[in-house]
Amino acid sequence: QICGGPLEILAAVGHGRSFGITSSVLGCRLPGILDCGLWEALHHDRSAIATRALVTDIGNDLLYGATPATIAGWVDQCLTRLSDVGARIVMTRLPLQNLETLSRGRFLLFRTLLFPTCRLDLATISQRAGQLDAQLLELAAKHGVQLIQPQRHWYGTDPIHVKRSHGPVVWQAALAPWHPGGPLPPPVRGSLRRWLFLRTRVPHQRQVWGWSQRRRQPSAVLPNGSTLGFF
Repeated sequence: QICGGPLEILAAVGHGRSFGITSSVLGCRLPGILDCGLWEALHHDRSAIATRALVTDIGNDLLYGATPATIAGWVDQCLTRLSDVGARIVMTRLPLQNLETLSRGRFLLFRTLLFPTCRLDLATISQRAGQLDAQLLELAAKHGVQLIQPQRHWYGTDPIHVKRSHGPVVWQAALAPWHPGGPLPPPVRGSLRRWLFLRTRVPHQRQVWGWSQRRRQPSAVLPNGSTLGFF
């Protein structure tokens, strides 16, 4: 409704996704965002297409041991590629306020569950997160990017994943810069059938427990004719 339609949606998503290296979570290996097929699809015949981009979940790479400077370099490359096609870019900052109240026990629990190979302590992650967030501010100014500040109440016990009940509010905050002229339309009602359909789409390239999968994109077509490509 905000962007009109039908839309061509390209998404580089996945739990624990890295911007610059291959990541593996629960047996699913995905290429780094910089190396996935999204960019080839993005540059294919976009002469008269208005493009909007959301860049988010930037802190994952800290738990893989990448330095703030390295991560900022990867994000800079992504923003440059998006700017080259005239995209209006929205980017989320890191939820630093969650680290301020995160206990060592909770940190160790979620580090073990979500990033089992990470051995960095909470103090180191907090310091590097602050450094990375400062560099994101510089990148936003450089590329003319609209920043979104995460709110503490968006999160629950899990310090990095938004509570499902706050999903619509978060999406409204992310989409608001693309709709400055008035109130946003109400969120679409949730649908278990739609959720299952989208969750079972195979991306352009991945490995699941060592089994390689490749699918031509887009892999989904919505009732209004919008297409979704996962990379």
